[in-house]
Amino acid sequence: MKRSFRLRALLAVSAVSSGLAASEASADAILNPGNGHYYEAVWVAGGITWGDAAAAAVAAGGFLATPMNESENAFVFALVDSASFFTPVSVNNDIVGPWLGIYSSADAPRSFSYVTGAALGSYAPWGPNQPDTWGGGAQGVTYYAGISRGPTWGDMTQTGSAGFSLPLGYVIEYTTAPVPEPAAALLMLAGVAALGVRRAQARPSA
Repeated sequence: MKRSFRLRALLAVSAVSSGLAASEASADAILNPGNGHYYEAVWVAGGITWGDAAAAAVAAGGFLATPMNESENAFVFALVDSASFFTPVSVNNDIVGPWLGIYSSADAPRSFSYVTGAALGSYAPWGPNQPDTWGGGAQGVTYYAGISRGPTWGDMTQTGSAGFSLPLGYVIEYTTAPVPEPAAALLMLAGVAALGVRRAQARPSA
């Protein structure tokens, strides 16, 4: 009897753990039916550097969003098309939106790549006078349309520039679905079952 209970408990733990391993996105992420990926807009009070945003996206189980065509870009932009995601007006009389997963190195500031490793292709909806490698050094790409909000892109120094506020957020892209709430409940039940196994093992036989 003990052996049968122990086997069922271990199988429950294994099944739940396997199901969770395949689902990494946050429950707040939104599905883009066009490509099957999930996206999550993250607002950061006080702003954030491109490097910190990229690291945070990876820590969350995804990567900074990499819109590769017009429909993907429109979907991502719709998530951040609000005043809270754009900076105050800069010394150049413009505003800057959230970080995307596109960047360049200090050695080649005008040669942009996606964080996934792919080079920037023919689709690159740059905003007015962009890219301009303002501030020099390694560049990160944000949403930028001058003094207004728009789905076009601009580049800025990854660590920020004098006279400009750091972008107030970033967008994470995930390739897998978010963990459904029932799975969390199953995980808790599996933990209880595993505890029962340990207790059964520790109990002296009659």
